[in-house]
Amino acid sequence: MTSFNASVLFACAVALASCSDEAAVPPVPAGCNVLLAPGSADLQQRVQTALIEARSGSTVCFLPGTYMFTAELSVSTPNITVRGTADGVVFDFRNQRRPVGDGGTTGSAANGMSVTGSGFTIENLTIKNSPGDGIRVSNTERATFRNLKVSWDAGSVTANGAYAIYPVNVTGVLIEGCEVVGASDAGIYVGQSRTIIVRNNVVHGNVAGIEIENSANADVYNNRAYDNTGGVLVFNLPNLPVRDGRRCLVRDNVIEGNNRANFAPPGSIVAQVPAGLGMLVMSADETEVRGNTVRNNETAGAVVINYRSFFGDPRDATFSAFPETTWIHDNTFATNGADPHYELLRAFGSPLEDVLWDGSVDPTRAADPTARLCVTGNTGARFRNLSLGDIPASTTELAPHNCMHAPLPTITTLPQP
Repeated sequence: MTSFNASVLFACAVALASCSDEAAVPPVPAGCNVLLAPGSADLQQRVQTALIEARSGSTVCFLPGTYMFTAELSVSTPNITVRGTADGVVFDFRNQRRPVGDGGTTGSAANGMSVTGSGFTIENLTIKNSPGDGIRVSNTERATFRNLKVSWDAGSVTANGAYAIYPVNVTGVLIEGCEVVGASDAGIYVGQSRTIIVRNNVVHGNVAGIEIENSANADVYNNRAYDNTGGVLVFNLPNLPVRDGRRCLVRDNVIEGNNRANFAPPGSIVAQVPAGLGMLVMSADETEVRGNTVRNNETAGAVVINYRSFFGDPRDATFSAFPETTWIHDNTFATNGADPHYELLRAFGSPLEDVLWDGSVDPTRAADPTARLCVTGNTGARFRNLSLGDIPASTTELAPHNCMHAPLPTITTLPQP
């Protein structure tokens, strides 16, 4: 960033709009179209106005400092980039008001930021203390989240926002280089989306570290998930507009020590996820899990289940609850299952095996080799078929799962307009 006088920066940071000496205003750095600073009583209005007035293709930049917001920020213009110019740019939403009936006063208790414009990028800043989601991007295409930290000062508590980074119904998602701490549902959540890259992130202290839900064509790699309730979740859920989630590749991640007590709000889906899960594949199809290090997760390293095994009747006639074409291979498992945090699983003894399967099979595809669960080439992996479905007895026999599926392709680029 171009250098400028520190005393002038301080004065302008307090009230940039009131700096009358035009020459003293910090120059706009290269690559930025708009430059904003913290401070002043009209901060909320000033920043929101800048986001509204920015033209398509603009980069709105923020100088280091803490920006105390009282309401949600929104972006609807396409191809906007929100960027911190240096370390120490903090968007703090602790003063955002909660709605009537939610223990607070009037006003929006929604998210820190809500985005509907296509081609959105946010990078190099911290988002803190949102009563709703940290940042939500919805119903659009091409969203990039880069070098963000999203957290809550209260730690891992139920009152935190549900999701930290939350793209939903987005075609083309890139989430990279982010750290997320304290989400009461999922730290990094991608829902009902297509063509997804989640890489080089660190997630800890959340209920779910990374969750890919009802989405297609995801590549989740080189992440570290630790000290969550569950490390990486790949779900299909019923009664959603997009049901047919498939082709999620989970590779080369470190998934360890995800034993945090579940602090999700009662009644939510993830509130029923037991602590101690490295990975959970539920009802999703064509999931490939390879090259990961999965260790020290007290319930299990990886669990593959039918929706009905946890939640009963999905009450959705079009929903396929069976996880089909799952391939878990060439991972390293160690010291998982030492202390299962789920009463049903305790019946199978302790320690439990690293890889657990509920044993349920779609009777219409029972003889179809393309639908099988394959578990091959893993180091240190113990296996158990829990036989909660149609197979008559629990077994640790791995031979029926000595099979392979077609490898999923890696994803290197997002769709272009």
